[in-house]
Amino acid sequence: MEINQQAWTLLGRPSGRNHHRYFQAADGRVSVADDSGATPDRTDDGPLWLDMTRGARVGAGPRGPYVRLPVRTETGSARAVFVQPGDLVFLLDAGHWSKKAVTVSDEIGPLADLFSVLR
Repeated sequence: MEINQQAWTLLGRPSGRNHHRYFQAADGRVSVADDSGATPDRTDDGPLWLDMTRGARVGAGPRGPYVRLPVRTETGSARAVFVQPGDLVFLLDAGHWSKKAVTVSDEIGPLADLFSVLR
């Protein structure tokens, strides 16, 4: 199912240039997109729909904190995208994600205070 380009509303790009953008479709679902296309349906991956049935995971790796955000493809396949922590804050503040659907990993150590609001 391809969604007409005019059906997309840009919600924001919370982490700035060269990071993910969030769009809302006419049916209310929210999709995350990279810069490979002007709208989610025009990207290499196609629309990647936020999937709160599987929780987001906040953790820390060699390159710093990350958020693993679960998504579903147009065909329903489960996938995930790695986004900036600011993206999760944006989604929480906008009501597009629930704190109940977030797991904070113990590996974040000294960053735990930053994410204590999610516990």
